[in-house]
Amino acid sequence: MTPLVHKITGIVVRETVPDWVLKRVDEIVLSDVTPEALAKRMRRGDVYPLERWTAHWVAFFRPST
Repeated sequence: MTPLVHKITGIVVRETVPDWVLKRVDEIVLSDVTPEALAKRMRRGDVYPLERWTAHWVAFFRPST
């Protein structure tokens, strides 16, 4: 999955779930929020420390990705 994420976003993701975990599960449930809601949480420091917010938002957390 990491190469696919890199292809889509241009970012190498380090926070991943090992492939062996995904091979052992019966179901995966995804939960998502709007880009605006995520930006709000990031500005509050809920996702990353505030000093990392701008770099991560600009590089990865974009509405297009």
